[in-house]
Amino acid sequence: MINDAYANTMKKLLAAVFAAASTLLLVSCGGGGAAGSPTQGGGLVILPNPGTAYAGIPFTVTLAGGRAPYAVGSSEPSIFPVPAIASQSIFTVVPAQPGVVDTGLDPNEVPRRSVTLTARDVNGATATAQLSVLQNFLLGYGASLTSTCPSEDAANPVQACNGSETVVTIAPTFNGVLRGNALIRFERVRGTFGFVQCGSPPPVDPTVVTVITTNTDHTGVGRVCIRVANNSATQVATFRIIDVATGVYVDQLFVIVGGAAAGQLTVLPSSLSFAGANSLRCGTGSGDVLVFDGTLPYSAVSSNPAVTVSPTTSNVEPGRFTITIGNQAPPCITDATVVITDSQGRRATVTVTQSAGPAPTAITLTPATLNLVCGQSANVVISGGTGAYTASSSSPGDVTASVLGTNMTVTRNNPGGVPGANTTFTISVGDGASTSTVTVTAPSTC
Repeated sequence: MINDAYANTMKKLLAAVFAAASTLLLVSCGGGGAAGSPTQGGGLVILPNPGTAYAGIPFTVTLAGGRAPYAVGSSEPSIFPVPAIASQSIFTVVPAQPGVVDTGLDPNEVPRRSVTLTARDVNGATATAQLSVLQNFLLGYGASLTSTCPSEDAANPVQACNGSETVVTIAPTFNGVLRGNALIRFERVRGTFGFVQCGSPPPVDPTVVTVITTNTDHTGVGRVCIRVANNSATQVATFRIIDVATGVYVDQLFVIVGGAAAGQLTVLPSSLSFAGANSLRCGTGSGDVLVFDGTLPYSAVSSNPAVTVSPTTSNVEPGRFTITIGNQAPPCITDATVVITDSQGRRATVTVTQSAGPAPTAITLTPATLNLVCGQSANVVISGGTGAYTASSSSPGDVTASVLGTNMTVTRNNPGGVPGANTTFTISVGDGASTSTVTVTAPSTC
């Protein structure tokens, strides 16, 4: 007799063995599913899309979905070469440096070239992807130049001009990463300009050199300033940017616009006028002018020898000059000019004029008549006129006159003879503009 518990245990064991055998049979016959590539099957796509690649840096493309092999194409095969037939779903490309980049990019964007990839699998499924190949320079993306030069075209600003300073900015990069504390050297190749450190404080004039070395800051940006020489002609100039660590360099061309230096001097006052006391005198005197908005030192020169300038050179800010005019006799000077120039060739002028004053009033003599005896003197008060009086006698041997200020002394000379009958003498007083007389009654002889 068989135990029921034993029978049940045997049944369960046989069932487990049968199930295991069935599973083994299915596996050996290929049933129960199949292993495959996770990138195959389903719709065909190209990854990444969109994507960004840097020149010279390996870039991996994945063909996801579809069935291999794949036919692959590139819109820019010289920049982003791809295999014509890809038997695998993953391949690597080393992009070339784009020589021609997309238009319309922002000046602060990395220069790039757009590339379109296409792929087709054996079943005819197709896919496209948009990539950008970015330029990759040890010295960054070239230098940008910013100046204060006047420009008529805002879209194409003037890079440098006569007597000006231009800021050169560069951001050295590699694989899209800005390089902080990178040592960069700038060298002049051709042109009438030099380099200065942008941070040099005024009024100290920084030394202009043909070679300058600077470090980028912690953000990876470096700057130096270009100073264009005075009276430079319009020209194409060149400087070289060198990565000191590697020796790699690029040459930067820019245009210097010749002519007058940018900006204008401000002179206060811009004119001086001197008026005379009367119509017989031109105005004389001195006046100070101040000069602003230029580059030290300032110099001044007069167009008329009657107008002098002191000092002839000013090395302070603001510049100060004293202008003096000494011509007193008409004709008065009406067209004298003092030309002021700064070290960058900027010019400003000060106009100097003089004029005569109003016509003086007529001379009045008080009293206008005198009665004198031999040896007697009398005083006459002079008023009006210009104040520059002269006196003359109709008979200087008999009657004399002397002027002191506004007083005139008239004397009948007495040589010691016998007095004769009375007669009249005339004393004339003039100032160059008018004349007045005093009538003197005195002995004809003394």
